[in-house]
Amino acid sequence: MKKILFVLFLAALFAGCAKRAVIVPEKHIPIEPVVIKEIDTDKEIFGFLTVNFDFDRYEIRPDMQQAIEHNVYLLKKYPQLNIRIEGHCDERGTEEYNQILGEKRAQAVKEVFESCGISSSRIKTISYGECRPLLLDYNEEAWAENRRAETNSIVKGTDDLGGWFEIWDIIK
Repeated sequence: MKKILFVLFLAALFAGCAKRAVIVPEKHIPIEPVVIKEIDTDKEIFGFLTVNFDFDRYEIRPDMQQAIEHNVYLLKKYPQLNIRIEGHCDERGTEEYNQILGEKRAQAVKEVFESCGISSSRIKTISYGECRPLLLDYNEEAWAENRRAETNSIVKGTDDLGGWFEIWDIIK
């Protein structure tokens, strides 16, 4: 019985590996990039920018001011966007501590947005603590990237589990 199953397995394996004909186009046709809409500023090319933090801190660093200004620019230009600010931490510290620190980071970014005229009704915050690292390495470079607040678009009126879309979906 085992031999029969083994033979059938090998037959199925080799049958799936049959060679297929490769079609090669006769002439190379260059593909031009598709322009969806005219972009009037370079600020719109990349969507929202991440705000990074120092170790064990939730104050906005001076070098993150440009990212904040960029995100405020997008929020003012597209007032129909609602956002969720996600606070993240590196893996050092307890889960409970990092959960609280992630919330403080998200709240710090929210407060800056509100001080720039963005309505608090458009902003939700959540902390993922150390649960969603950007980089998995165990070194200072990875930890520095993981200490962040990310701004993401959400669909108004949906629950926290769904309704995500990219900023480009709403401005096309």
